[in-house]
Amino acid sequence: MSGAPVKSSRGTRGNGGTEMRKTQHSVLAVILALSCLTCFTVAAEQASHAAKKERPRQAARLVRVVDGDTVRLEIEIEPGVWQEHSCRLRRVDAPELPTKAGKKAKQELERFLSGSLTRLVQEGSGAARRSYVSRTLTVEPHGQDKYRRLLVELWASGDRKDAPEINVSDWLLERRLAQPWPHEKKQDAPGEEPFRKMESPQSK
Repeated sequence: MSGAPVKSSRGTRGNGGTEMRKTQHSVLAVILALSCLTCFTVAAEQASHAAKKERPRQAARLVRVVDGDTVRLEIEIEPGVWQEHSCRLRRVDAPELPTKAGKKAKQELERFLSGSLTRLVQEGSGAARRSYVSRTLTVEPHGQDKYRRLLVELWASGDRKDAPEINVSDWLLERRLAQPWPHEKKQDAPGEEPFRKMESPQSK
């Protein structure tokens, strides 16, 4: 008596194991792809946040000091193209000019921006002669105020070549020549980068 043929389950089990491994690999691939996408998104958000915090600076030249918190500057809006603008220093409020404190603030700011004192030279029995070097200025735009003055952070080079830059608003506050400006946010709203809207004389 011949028995009925018996089917082997080895092939079926082998195929099942292969399919399971494929499924596991697919799941791992999806998890890896999602992890990479998350990392990329976080990095992009961090880069975008850093770009918003770091504003571009423009080279500037002092024309004159108007008062303790306002100056007229020539600003390089394009390489070799300069425009003159009335600029209001951010975060500070200096006393009005008619007052003694206002006149002092203007004089001290003029003296500071005009140049740094490098040395005192005694010439014989005469008075010491002061030697100055011009400061390098840069501005960071922050829109305009209600009088259409540019709101700027102004930096000046230090007293020595290796010295760090000096923020002029901080300099005024440290010397008590001005007070913190509490209304900055109300007047800082219009326009984030006014220099983009400026037209160079060559384009007219």
